[in-house]
Amino acid sequence: MGLRRFTDVVNEGKSKVPDSFDFENDKFGGVEEGKFYRIYAKKKFSDVKVGDKGGLIGMESNLSDKGNCWIYDEAKVYEYTTVKDDAVVKDDAAVFDEAVVKGKAVVQGNAKVYGSADVYDKAEVSGFSRIYDDAKVYGSAYVYRSPRVYGEARVYGNAKVIGDDVEVYGKAKVYGKAKVYGKAKVYDDAEVYDGAKVDDNAEVYGEARVYGNCWIYRKAEVSGNTEVSGNTKLNK
Repeated sequence: MGLRRFTDVVNEGKSKVPDSFDFENDKFGGVEEGKFYRIYAKKKFSDVKVGDKGGLIGMESNLSDKGNCWIYDEAKVYEYTTVKDDAVVKDDAAVFDEAVVKGKAVVQGNAKVYGSADVYDKAEVSGFSRIYDDAKVYGSAYVYRSPRVYGEARVYGNAKVIGDDVEVYGKAKVYGKAKVYGKAKVYDDAEVYDGAKVDDNAEVYGEARVYGNCWIYRKAEVSGNTEVSGNTKLNK
């Protein structure tokens, strides 16, 4: 999109933003900073005031001019990504490639969302999490610390994926109030849901179903067409 020099008065008429560009919207402008533009608000919305500095974008289309979406701090949003609706990206997070962050989603910390991944609804992605490929995190799901969710995996509902080496991938689904943490892996076409927990170095894969209030932990493996439910505890 074409850029023109910004000459309008900001900060409610009290000052001007120097060496800046006026993007073709009435919500934000940008100041060149290396290969990016440091955004600043041209109007008040949510907790953002006129003249407030935001994070970094690669081009105007990375941030919608509708809703209360915003990029804070040193967060970077670039390439063909879009942040829209009331979603926020903050801290040192990065969203790039063709990823979309929308709804009331929050991407923060040092998290990265990329590929064709989507984070939306009220989902929160934090820590050093990595969401990529065609993965989707939505509902009120919470992904924290440094897990990886990738492939065509889905994490949604009130599910929590928390840990340093957790992986959810393939076409796996984690939903309901399920928790996957520690160094656990859920992959292939496996599903973990209800209030089930997968912990430690446990693995759930194949077309396995883990649900109810069961707990799969230590080095347990659930595979094939196996179903584990109820209050079962499986540790080997």
